[in-house]
Amino acid sequence: MSCYHIPMSSLKGKLLLAAPAMDDPNFARSVVLIVKHDGDGALGLVLNRPTGMMLRDAIEAGGDIECEADAGLLRGGPCDGPLMVLHSVTELAQETVLPGIYFTVESELVRDLLTNEQATARYFHGYAGWTTGQLEAELAAGGWLVTDATQENVFEPGMDTQSWSAFIKQRGLEELKTQINPNLIPPDPTVN
Repeated sequence: MSCYHIPMSSLKGKLLLAAPAMDDPNFARSVVLIVKHDGDGALGLVLNRPTGMMLRDAIEAGGDIECEADAGLLRGGPCDGPLMVLHSVTELAQETVLPGIYFTVESELVRDLLTNEQATARYFHGYAGWTTGQLEAELAAGGWLVTDATQENVFEPGMDTQSWSAFIKQRGLEELKTQINPNLIPPDPTVN
């Protein structure tokens, strides 16, 4: 029997960057926004896996639902589920991920988002899910790097697998800054 420790603080609202050695095809080079994280586990959405399908085409193929959103459909993770939305409309939020970033899965609210031309939104088929302690074990094993999410990077329109490299580079620079004492850098580093 494995024993996992529940996190001291939630990772809700953080980005998980797949470690460079991650070889799971579901998550290699992925950027995942953690939407929920508590003692019951975690739920996240992969931000950089476009399906190649436009949302309007997917919605129209599935029935008589009206769709005004001109957006691509993203593969949110390997777990099947209903259409899930990250968006900017407070009134249609089921969950606040971060200020200005909301999560909705309830069908009536999703329908309202599909016809709201003012909404900034990203639409997901599927999600990433972790059972109690599973994410913590993956973090302890070095499978993920954690960084802060912002409205800008969550709603970045052209995010794809190449975006992972930019996040990894930025995360590396942030880490490097914490390890360098600026007081020890000479005024002219060439004399070093």
